[in-house]
Amino acid sequence: MRDVMDVSRGQYYAWLKQQLTEREVENERLMEEIKALFEGSRGTYGIRRLKNRPAEKGLRVSRRRIGRLLKRQGLSCKTKRKFKVTTDTKHNLSVAPNVLAR
Repeated sequence: MRDVMDVSRGQYYAWLKQQLTEREVENERLMEEIKALFEGSRGTYGIRRLKNRPAEKGLRVSRRRIGRLLKRQGLSCKTKRKFKVTTDTKHNLSVAPNVLAR
């Protein structure tokens, strides 16, 4: 009995020679454009912001597709951290004297 993964030699070489589909060609072009926009924003633009840029040029691209293309390239946006106050001003301790008068 043959294994499920067996492929004939002829079929393999036919697969190698096949041309890219229209969708694959469009994805390649979109990936270049998205990567340029992403690097132009210094990695701060996420999927939602990147979706608006191709739309300005008349291209309709879904957020999920842009997300897939970003993931395929290994790109993810930087996230802002919430500001956290580290100074505790509500205490009864004495304050150091202002020696420098600043």
